[in-house]
Amino acid sequence: MKMSIKDLQLNEGLSQRIILVAAKFRKEVTSTVLWLLNYRVRVQCFRATPFAMGDELFLNIEQIIPTQDAEEFMVGMADKTQEAVEHKTQSKAIDNLRREFWTNVIQRTNQKTD
Repeated sequence: MKMSIKDLQLNEGLSQRIILVAAKFRKEVTSTVLWLLNYRVRVQCFRATPFAMGDELFLNIEQIIPTQDAEEFMVGMADKTQEAVEHKTQSKAIDNLRREFWTNVIQRTNQKTD
């Protein structure tokens, strides 16, 4: 079964991904990439190193972020971070609801004693 370019689908569904390729990455870029990974944005950084062997030119491509070994771990950490953010948001909403409830209780209690 031979596939053609027309059969190839990139970015299936609604997911997005970012692929960065460079000889060197600045610290600001790698920090930003790690931050994006914490928010489930699919980002990959590849280091491209050209070299020559005789008359031949070669390009070595190496994935540096996330490393192949750490990719699964980082996805798990991103999930935990996202869960913590969602939990904090829910906790804040519950705290606001409690505050509103008790404020109303105190106001009504004060009205009845007047």
